[in-house]
Amino acid sequence: MADEEDEEVPPYTYEGERKDGEEVELSVTVEVDEKPRTKTSTVKLLGPREGKGRAAYTNGDTYEGGYANGARHGEGKYVYKAKGWTYEGGFAAGLRHGLGVMHYGNGERYHGFWREGLKSGQGTMYFASRDIYTGEWLGGKKHGSGVYYFHETGGELDGVWEAGRCISGSWTDRNGLAYTGRYENGLPSSDGEYLLPSGLKLKGYYTQAKEKGGAIALRWVQQAVIGPTAA
Repeated sequence: MADEEDEEVPPYTYEGERKDGEEVELSVTVEVDEKPRTKTSTVKLLGPREGKGRAAYTNGDTYEGGYANGARHGEGKYVYKAKGWTYEGGFAAGLRHGLGVMHYGNGERYHGFWREGLKSGQGTMYFASRDIYTGEWLGGKKHGSGVYYFHETGGELDGVWEAGRCISGSWTDRNGLAYTGRYENGLPSSDGEYLLPSGLKLKGYYTQAKEKGGAIALRWVQQAVIGPTAA
């Protein structure tokens, strides 16, 4: 799944409401018996698209919904034929904007807020892996407070995200083991703390080292053992 800003609008045919167009005078001068004669008529031009309408694009996409000042605006439904996507929700100035739901062709979907064509604000993403992220977004990426649920492992990461990656938070597995600390490159980094199901606390820090091939090796340095804590 890739979050993309709405692409340049391809040519399309439109059926729907319009504003009243302006009236213009057209003049044509011809010679009759070697004398110039001018004929003038008033023509009413088509106004900009405004209100409810339907568009059929040359690439197979379709849109049905609101228009304002000639662009998609208000509530509408856009079907991206080639991608297999369907978006239903708000638009502004031709872009996805406000609350809306995007169904992606691989079974993924996003339900939340958009700004200028990208995920921004509160929203929930359901991934093909059955993982779920719910929280804040900015510019199409996870950004702010949010929780990521891992379907396969049963764990969850509740933290602060920046440009799509967690930078600090608490990770808990299905057995109750919890780690709280900072993250870098999507992995634990620097000071952290483990809380075992027994109540025992392990304090220390992680170091990261890049290996040949680009993999990152983690090393946990334990500094203190505390507990078990009182229930």
